[in-house]
Amino acid sequence: MNPTTFSPNHSKPTAYSYIRFSTPDQQFGDSQRRQFELTERYCHEKDLILSDDNFHDKGISGFRGLNKSKNAQLARFLKLCYEKKIKSGSHLICEHIDRITREPIFNAFQTVESILKYGVIIVTLNDGKSYSKSTLNQIDMICLMLTLFQSHEESAKKQSRVKESWNNKRK
Repeated sequence: MNPTTFSPNHSKPTAYSYIRFSTPDQQFGDSQRRQFELTERYCHEKDLILSDDNFHDKGISGFRGLNKSKNAQLARFLKLCYEKKIKSGSHLICEHIDRITREPIFNAFQTVESILKYGVIIVTLNDGKSYSKSTLNQIDMICLMLTLFQSHEESAKKQSRVKESWNNKRK
């Protein structure tokens, strides 16, 4: 399906699924199914058209922004936004904002801000929030920044613990 905001037969906005999980082993779990079913349910409830063109970064970490690298799906989404193939008013639906990024706060906010600047509405299913450049108020901005910060800190702690564990095993 060619990405567009509105289907020729409908006046409903188009939604795009963004799914990311960090390790290849997670593809054998329930992460992808769970995230996609939540997206489908949301689209049905909000009367959105879920595009066949989905953006799924399987086994790609968001901690260092690898999901924005050349061959990653978030990078492809951003490129399509830049090329205006994903129209303003479209929705990018993810389970949690940390699916989009777990980078340090300045990089994380820059990633989110770039999506919003294209006029795309980011929907986070875990809390039912919608973020858009036209409706983002100061309180939502502060909450979003805190969540982005917390997501990075959580990943940094996990990385530190894993590194410490491996160091202990080596000893």
